[in-house]
Amino acid sequence: MDIKRAQKINLMLLKEFDRFCCKHDIKYRLEAGTLLGAIRHKGFVPWDDDCDVALTRENYQKLLDCLKFDTFDKPFKFMRANEYGDSHFFDFVDRLFYVDEVYREEDKYKNTYDGYLQYLWLDIFVLDDVDESKRNKNYLSLKILYGLAMGHRYRINYKKYNFSNKIKVFVLSTIGKLIDCKYLMKKYFDIVNKNLEAIKGKDCKKLYYMNYPIVYIEYEVDKVDEKDIIYVDFEDTKLPVVKEYDKLLKVLYGEYKTLPDESKRVPEHIDII
Repeated sequence: MDIKRAQKINLMLLKEFDRFCCKHDIKYRLEAGTLLGAIRHKGFVPWDDDCDVALTRENYQKLLDCLKFDTFDKPFKFMRANEYGDSHFFDFVDRLFYVDEVYREEDKYKNTYDGYLQYLWLDIFVLDDVDESKRNKNYLSLKILYGLAMGHRYRINYKKYNFSNKIKVFVLSTIGKLIDCKYLMKKYFDIVNKNLEAIKGKDCKKLYYMNYPIVYIEYEVDKVDEKDIIYVDFEDTKLPVVKEYDKLLKVLYGEYKTLPDESKRVPEHIDII
C-alpha cells in the first residue's frame, strides 16, 4: 500500500471518529502529527502514515458510555488498550482500526498483537488533570510501568531513544519480560484510577497525556486551552484543533513551520513493530 492510499484510509478513520463524536456531542481535537499537518499543510503531512486525536477524561468517558449502546460503522473497530495483544504490548492507547484493508502484509504482523497491527488505526490519547502534589510520583510510576511493559514488545526500536533512555529502556524491558503482560496492563489502569481519585474536587490548571508513550516524552497543556476549539481545513473536510495550536505545536516540534531535512521525510509506522 502506498502513502496516498494510507492517507485516504486515515482520512476515513478521522471522518468516522468525527461523525461519532459529533453525533454524541463528544469534544475532541487533532493531536501530534495530525495537528501539525492540519496547520502546516491543511491536511496530512505528505509523508505521514498515521493519525492522532486527543480528548479530556470527561469526554473520553462519554465516548466509552456511548459505545455501550452505539457503535462505529463497519469496517471500523474500536478497541481499548487491554483488548488487543494479550501476549504483546503496544502502548496504553485505545485505537480505532480500519479492518477492511491490510497495510502491513508480512507474517510477523499477522502473528503478533492479535493481528491488529496489519491494519491502519487512529490513536486516541486521553488528557487527565495534573495533581500538583503527586505529579512527579505519577510520572515516575507510569514511566517505570511503560518501560517494564516494553519487555513484551515484539521488537524494540532503540534508534528512537538517546543514549541514556536506551539504557533505561533496556534495563526496564529486560525485567518486564519476567512479569505477566496482563498484570502490567492492569497496573496501568490501577494508576489511572488512583489519579482520578486524587484529583476529585481539585481545581487543576494543567492536563497531561495519561496514555502517551511517556518513557521518553512528557508534556502538559493548559486546561483552559482545551475548552477553546476551532475547526480548520483538513484535506476535503474540516476537523477540530485547539485555538492555541501554535503554543502546543511549539512544545511538540519547536519551529514547526520549518520542514525537516529530506532524509527525515519518511513514514514512521510502516515497520512499526
